[in-house]
Amino acid sequence: MEMMWIALGGGIGAICRWLVTEAFPARDGKFPLGTFLVNMTGCFIMGLYLGWVHDRLPVAWMMANRPFVAGFLGGYTTFSTFSYEAERLRQQKRKGKFWAYLLSSLFLGLFLVWSGFHISSGMVS
Repeated sequence: MEMMWIALGGGIGAICRWLVTEAFPARDGKFPLGTFLVNMTGCFIMGLYLGWVHDRLPVAWMMANRPFVAGFLGGYTTFSTFSYEAERLRQQKRKGKFWAYLLSSLFLGLFLVWSGFHISSGMVS
């Protein structure tokens, strides 16, 4: 039964990702805004969710989050597309965009997970 919920969440996440990337399509040599927005909102949502769940379900929180984190967020965010788009920028010798995409994705993503976690865990206290 849990596998069904994970699959459903993954399908919904993939549709949401498609909607965002269609609204902000990647163009050759341009900053891949759609994938960037998907991954950054996914990082923030994960932080918010895990901060909220962590204090409410201290023993079973890992089991409780699988359909949402592995399902929805797994279908929504995309490390493989990020990697491909970064490599395309590198191949096209768009060094500034390559480094901006790579570093902003890494550091902003970590910051957004941390921020979301602390915002939502602060709401619990």
